[in-house]
Amino acid sequence: MARGTIIPTALLTNGGTVSAGIAVDQVNGQAIAATGLTRNIIIQVLASAVGTLIVRAGAYPPAFRAQQGDISVPIANAATTFVTVEAARVVQLDGSINLDYSAGFTGTLTVYRLPNDL
Repeated sequence: MARGTIIPTALLTNGGTVSAGIAVDQVNGQAIAATGLTRNIIIQVLASAVGTLIVRAGAYPPAFRAQQGDISVPIANAATTFVTVEAARVVQLDGSINLDYSAGFTGTLTVYRLPNDL
């Protein structure tokens, strides 16, 4: 099946942003539709079961550091975890970032894009 799509929430300079997040799709994985704007991405994970967030290695080119492989981030139960990734390692050909999850992992994700002027 196709990956679900996550649209990053743009954070505002000198302002506030509210986002409810979306449920983890452990079966199909998800893709952050960053459209190539991957430099200032923050992934917030609120876990309801222990597991691992797997940020898949990108495609070369444009991800010239893709050979370093996937990034696995352990997530504790009932924990909020913030994850940043290096675009040069994880961006796909279409400018997205692919996420997968360990078996049994549940929770919600919110993806933020920081303002460029920070």
